[in-house]
Amino acid sequence: MFYKIIKRGREVINKVIRLQKVTMVGKEVKMGVRKMGARKREVKRRVLKKAIKVKRGNSRVKSRQKMVEFELVAPTANKVLLTGDFNSWSIEGIAMKKNSKGTWKTKVSLGPGRYEYKFIVDGEWWNDPANSNMVPNIYGGVNSVKEVGV
Repeated sequence: MFYKIIKRGREVINKVIRLQKVTMVGKEVKMGVRKMGARKREVKRRVLKKAIKVKRGNSRVKSRQKMVEFELVAPTANKVLLTGDFNSWSIEGIAMKKNSKGTWKTKVSLGPGRYEYKFIVDGEWWNDPANSNMVPNIYGGVNSVKEVGV
């Protein structure tokens, strides 16, 4: 997608500004001295702006990320964190919020794939009791697994 937009952008620039010498240096565009009409300048500005947006990753392409909800029923817990391979197993984890029924919830933006995770409940590592999908880990225990589809 990125290549097609850049290629299309270059085609438009070449059509609009046939005699103008354009060289791209990083994210800047340097031009020769020749003057061009206002319409040509506007078209060129829009095309280059779109090309730079795509290069920076701010494209309008639909993101494949999904908000995935994690929840744990632990009414007596004081603090619950979520950690997994999506945050490099950080012990600071992702803070979860407790509702009035004692259920801790959080949402995480994840792309399609398979993710291993655990909860840290008051300093202790817990598997997800509501998820029977588990895999062995390198420490001899098991991790809960969440599959995120396309």
